[in-house]
Amino acid sequence: MLSSNPFRRSPAEPELRTRGFACASAALIMVLVAAAAGAAEIDVRSIQAATPGASGTAAPAVALRFGSATMTIAQQTELFVDFSNPNPTPAVLSAATVVQLPLELQIKGESVTNCRAYFSTTITPSSITFFGGSTIPPATTCRFLFPGVSPRETGSYTLTVPAGGLQTDLGSNADPASATLTVTGTGLSVEQVFDPPSVAVGASSRLTVTLRNDGALPASFSQPFTGFLPSQLETAAAPNAATTCSGGTASATRDTVVLSAGASLPAGAACTLAVDVASPLPGSYTSQVAAGAMQTTAGTNALASTATLTIAPGSGSAPLVALAPAAFSLSTPANRSVSASLSIANASGSNPLIYRVEPREAARVAWTPRVLGSPVDFRLDDGSIEGIVGRTGGNRSFGSVWLNRFTVAEAMTIDSISVFWPAALPGGGQSSGLQLGMQPNLLVYYDAAASGSPVNAVRIGVDRRVSIGALDAFETYPAQFAVPGAGDVYIGFVDEWAVRVGGYPGVVVPAARDVTQPQQRSWVSGTSSPNVLTDLVNLASNGFTASSEAMGIPGNWMIRATGSTGASATVCNGPATQWLSATPASGWLNGGGSTAIEIVADPAAASLAEGTYQANLCVSSNDAQQSQTPVPVTLTVTPATCVVKDTVFCDGLDVAAEAKGVHRAN
Repeated sequence: MLSSNPFRRSPAEPELRTRGFACASAALIMVLVAAAAGAAEIDVRSIQAATPGASGTAAPAVALRFGSATMTIAQQTELFVDFSNPNPTPAVLSAATVVQLPLELQIKGESVTNCRAYFSTTITPSSITFFGGSTIPPATTCRFLFPGVSPRETGSYTLTVPAGGLQTDLGSNADPASATLTVTGTGLSVEQVFDPPSVAVGASSRLTVTLRNDGALPASFSQPFTGFLPSQLETAAAPNAATTCSGGTASATRDTVVLSAGASLPAGAACTLAVDVASPLPGSYTSQVAAGAMQTTAGTNALASTATLTIAPGSGSAPLVALAPAAFSLSTPANRSVSASLSIANASGSNPLIYRVEPREAARVAWTPRVLGSPVDFRLDDGSIEGIVGRTGGNRSFGSVWLNRFTVAEAMTIDSISVFWPAALPGGGQSSGLQLGMQPNLLVYYDAAASGSPVNAVRIGVDRRVSIGALDAFETYPAQFAVPGAGDVYIGFVDEWAVRVGGYPGVVVPAARDVTQPQQRSWVSGTSSPNVLTDLVNLASNGFTASSEAMGIPGNWMIRATGSTGASATVCNGPATQWLSATPASGWLNGGGSTAIEIVADPAAASLAEGTYQANLCVSSNDAQQSQTPVPVTLTVTPATCVVKDTVFCDGLDVAAEAKGVHRAN
């Protein structure tokens, strides 16, 4: 932030960052651009010696001091920076003086100083810069107090301004300045382990979370402790959630394991919370417990905890979906709902089957087999990278949907998606934070009205999770996304490793940016709150959706695709139906497994009159031969009937006598 800027933001607000510039932005956007050729930055660590003061003057000096030399990791302390000028004339800084913090410390908030009118400064979480041209008044010590220094890890850390690090027109400091801070722990901590640490797709591993109290006081959980699983890692079909924490109970949902409030943890003791987990997709999955997750009467854990589970590819055959029945014919009175079961099974010996069931209104066009036609090349960039973009805040990254908009004139299939994964700023600049093996999720959205905004688009297809295998190059991934007709198609990815409550620890900026000829077609959508996950299905529900131009960084994301025309619209391109539902709507099955999906038709949910209605249960899966299978549903709505024992008032005179009933189809 610019401490000399009169338009100041709250320390908690995120920033829009470019090299050498910072400004307030509620969009959680970090932008890194390549430095101009020949540009240079002052680094006081490269200055070797002090410059003597002019004749008859004493060289100015600099001093550093922490408000407390020792602190716990849960505390904050102050940093004092003093510039002293003993001379009767002002001392003008001829170059910038930089106080660099180690990675384990960060600084937040404005400075308090007696020389506000004489200095221009910039504060980032890891450094303080006092710009050249600032002035130390005659016979004055300018003191800067920075109140918000906080540690990330325990240890001993030293700040240094070397001799010659303060350069003025009256000379440079002859002696170096330094200050040391020692950071200790609080006693409350979290540890995690997967056993075994590597399993095949579909197999279970047990996640054990150890909650430890090495402090002197007993701890009682004032709030439930919740462990959030990373995306696509789920509790097993039989989660076997358990705890050894006295007074607490363990429970599990699809993506969490929870220890109830009231559990106790005596001083010097530890207890565990455990659950079985599995995933149908190969990859590396990191479970993270954030600092502050333990809310107890004795305080909270100051450090985060991580554990990684490796899911190896399966050795079975390709998944093969089987659906029964092939169609439904249901009938119910207008004031009652009817339910039935759809069986989904995966062939024995197959790798895990991933499925999703979406009830949709029957399409208005006939379905015909797809016929490949002319290839189509989708691209906006010219192949040159000039910057990298990500959404960050508080040294954490937040998963976002990065999209390029293309307009098509007919139905087609997206056959491949290519993404340029940047390693760093062009020319060897700041790292993007991307690592080999990270798993983005490829996404496609469709807007038949071609409104020009992805908030009006619907998601097409199922998850297409891939791994980053190379940096500073385009990586091409095969895909199969069926575009039903003319309109706008949005193609891109979500940095799924960061789609988690609290964000991903560390700064990762995954989108490569070409600025040679902006096409005004690149978009980003994501959460505006660290505690709310980015919605991948309904982009309109995200707190932040904007084009690159609206963000003030015009350019093109380096995302490309290929497609084949000639694919006709399918029966699954209709809108979501209000009167038909499926529960659960998604899941996965190991080879030989099966599940029953409850199908409910409720005429009252859509105010259906008497008559016949049609819809489709669109079952999408990773079965390459049947990636999307429609199961037709016909509903006949008959006149409302009385469902109470006393039928005297079932002539419509006593409306209150009619109660809504539910029955199952034969």
